[in-house]
Amino acid sequence: MLDINQGWLRNLSSSSLLRAARLCERLHYCQVSESFPGHVHALLDQALDAVHFTVDRYGIHPFTLRESVIDTVDPRMIAVYKEHMHQHPLLKRIKDIRTTEIGALHSETPLTRFQNTSLYNEFYKLVDTTDQLWISAVCADEMLVVCYSREHIFTKAEQAFMLMMKPHIEIAWRNWKRLRRLRARLTESPVATAPDVELMPPAGPPDMNVLTRRQRQVAELVAAGLTNPQIAHSLGCSPRTVGKHLENIYEALDLHHRAALAAHWRERGLLALAT
Repeated sequence: MLDINQGWLRNLSSSSLLRAARLCERLHYCQVSESFPGHVHALLDQALDAVHFTVDRYGIHPFTLRESVIDTVDPRMIAVYKEHMHQHPLLKRIKDIRTTEIGALHSETPLTRFQNTSLYNEFYKLVDTTDQLWISAVCADEMLVVCYSREHIFTKAEQAFMLMMKPHIEIAWRNWKRLRRLRARLTESPVATAPDVELMPPAGPPDMNVLTRRQRQVAELVAAGLTNPQIAHSLGCSPRTVGKHLENIYEALDLHHRAALAAHWRERGLLALAT
């Protein structure tokens, strides 16, 4: 297991670092209408050499599998996994919300002990999996687990790659959940249909303070995934006015499109309306 305080980045080449940095950036571009596990799976499926790659979303209380994104295992086998997942040697570690490091199956439990379980013989053995490399993130009552599986042990460079992905996956997932809550609140709130009532502007970091209060409101709603007509409806103005606000925002922040603005907003955690 790699220690995050002991120069783990030295295990990655400069080209691997650059590739990982690009993937980290793209993790933050998930639309609120997308499945976040599906977004992560599409981005990281080919990042490491593995037989299987899965992104699972679990409920914590009780511990249940709510969503599993994997395209290399027969869906019927997922039912077998759910039946025996309580035997997983990493389950205690995965459920521990204090866990901050990555996990590797070979370093967590004697392989012979794992091979005596029904989970191994009825699931992992049949899907050609001996070792796993995983990271988990907890948000409210749910947990996200990103896991690569294969027959041979994962290298230190591959573990370093996962360490680099972990904080970005955590932040992107939490922001995605907050933005979904924000969009739901804006859709349900009577404020959204009252032109004479203004939304309070979210707080912003120094670089966002160059924007006016209305521009910050527009930027917040762009990050929530709303279209110009939807933003106009929420703020009680015209789509053309929203478009003009966006032009001024792009110029002030030196950005060129709404995806860049949304990522800029998310990376700084400007989600005051969602908390």
